[in-house]
Amino acid sequence: MPSLLCVTYYSYVYKWHSCVYRIVVWAVSANFTFVLSLLKVLTGYCALVQFVLLLLAGTGHAQSPIDTQAIISYINAAKDSTNIPIGGRMNLAEKALSASRRAHYAEGAAGALRALGILYKQAGNTNRAINVYNEGLAIARAGKLECAEAQLLTSFGLLYTDLAFYDSAFLYLSRALKIFGLHGDTLAMGTVYNGIAHVYLDMGNYTSSKEYLLKTLHIYEKTKKAKLIADVYTNIAINYYVLKDIKNALLYDMMACKLYEESGDTVEIAALYQNIGVCYYAAKKRDSALHWYSKALHKAKLAGNVQVQASVLLDIGDIWYDAHAWKTAEDFYLASYEAARGAGLNKVVFLSQKYLAEVATELGKHKEAYQHLQLAAGIKDSMLSAEKMKSLSELTTKYEVTQITDKNRLLQDEIALQQLRLNRKDVLVYTSFGAAFLFMIIAMLVITQNRLKAKKEKIELEQKQLLAQINPHFMFNCLNSIQQFVLQKDTANATRYLSDFALLMQQTLDNSKDGIISLRREREYLANYLMFEQMRFEEKFSYSIHIPSVINQDELFLPAMIIQPFAENAVKHGLCNLEDRKGRLHISFRIDRGELVCEVDDNGIGMQEARKLKETSYLKYQSHGMDITSRRLALVSGNKNKQYAIQTDEKTDIAGNATGTKVTVRFPLWLSQARPAYT
Repeated sequence: MPSLLCVTYYSYVYKWHSCVYRIVVWAVSANFTFVLSLLKVLTGYCALVQFVLLLLAGTGHAQSPIDTQAIISYINAAKDSTNIPIGGRMNLAEKALSASRRAHYAEGAAGALRALGILYKQAGNTNRAINVYNEGLAIARAGKLECAEAQLLTSFGLLYTDLAFYDSAFLYLSRALKIFGLHGDTLAMGTVYNGIAHVYLDMGNYTSSKEYLLKTLHIYEKTKKAKLIADVYTNIAINYYVLKDIKNALLYDMMACKLYEESGDTVEIAALYQNIGVCYYAAKKRDSALHWYSKALHKAKLAGNVQVQASVLLDIGDIWYDAHAWKTAEDFYLASYEAARGAGLNKVVFLSQKYLAEVATELGKHKEAYQHLQLAAGIKDSMLSAEKMKSLSELTTKYEVTQITDKNRLLQDEIALQQLRLNRKDVLVYTSFGAAFLFMIIAMLVITQNRLKAKKEKIELEQKQLLAQINPHFMFNCLNSIQQFVLQKDTANATRYLSDFALLMQQTLDNSKDGIISLRREREYLANYLMFEQMRFEEKFSYSIHIPSVINQDELFLPAMIIQPFAENAVKHGLCNLEDRKGRLHISFRIDRGELVCEVDDNGIGMQEARKLKETSYLKYQSHGMDITSRRLALVSGNKNKQYAIQTDEKTDIAGNATGTKVTVRFPLWLSQARPAYT
């Protein structure tokens, strides 16, 4: 306690010396002799107080080698002090950690490591944050410090939410919630509820997000702590923003801003200023958006928050990009890239490189655009690397196996207890129980085997679909066409089509990994593919893709690589054989009677004529794309107990002559809602 008193004393001595200096300047300028005399007396009194406090501090250290209050004060200052730079707060956390280790104070060490992890996360060093969190978690578990363990699990959950590892975030947050519930810590439960709401918000489940936000607000309002309430207001505002309710989003953001400013928080307010800027730009108020972005950038620099700095620079670049101020946009995107790269913020690095490629294209710098696209593709590959996905899968599997093991152990203990109490003559009961248990095991094995078989079939179909799409003949023709541009020294078209071809290959691989993609991504992929087919067949046909403006292309999802085989079939068998007219391919999407409907309509030679040509052709080419697509849809629909429909119609004129083919594919709504589980 004396050490804590000493720390408090020095903070007041600093303020006192500043005050003395100002009074001296004032006294000299005014020639107030009596004021200077008064200062001499006060300075002597301060020196006496300093001597007494130092004496008490020395005595306290001699009597109490473990000053837990001082360590806790250091930790709280490191986490919560908004007027100390992030470097100074890290020093406080390091001091608390060193003192805790010297004194073998496990709870202090775990708390100091958690504070360090929070600060490393704010500084953008996520890898270092994960390392110190793991170290703190090991200390808490070794010392059986459940509350400290739950606090670290919460921090882990919030970090994994920012990294978009939602399965891991749910895992850690649910563990923390269970521990806090057992200890009756409602305030900590509110923090976890807020984290879970954030996860649901990022995943697009706005109903569940709002439910957990209201739970959090109910707990926080009882504490009357402005910062906690402001955190909830911020998340509610984000919820309204994604629902495109900008007015209510700004209302809650301003309420949160007032509470943060009253509490003097400089860490969270930077991100809040950015959110306000985003809302104003969505409301088409560019000057207001730039004003709030500038405030956010200033606060983020003061707090050392690299993550917010990089994100704000990216947002400012977007404003100037939309204003066609390409050079200014390029400068901000480059600044965002440099900040994000140093902090290991892969998502921002990817977006900055992608946007730099677009700016370079607008400025006619095709070589630079291609280089930026290559960097963006490399970053995206690292973000979706197999090692990360494997480690997350292993973590989830390990948790599930632990749960099953615990349940089995409890079940075995219960069976043993029942066996001790039952009469030896109850053989029939034991036999029945054993038979039922054996039946359950057999049933579980059969179900598991069926699921594995279905999963294997799905993987094989996806691999076949990928191979069907990456057609060597198609790739050869595309590269041959690009080669012609190179030989003709048409650098602009060669660079453009080479970049587009690389993008098409990247889209094909990405779509095959994701399984489920948005309608916007499907449209972009189809447009890119048809552009190459059009070039390959020397403008023998035109194409168009229509989606009504009332359909939100980012909120509707469908299985990847489903529509492309139908478009390929129309081009290859219907349009490329036309001789008397130019081909036309029209792809449209609409919602009809609760279903997502896609129509692939061409004015080709028709199915009958295409079948005759195929039979007489010496090249017996067999397309597997349509068959694989039908089997995939059948498999997905069977797993979900839903039905799909594929209808192929041959169009004719009044005389009965074929005028083309129309394929209609109908998807049940479960396939077109936000991010369905694709199993």
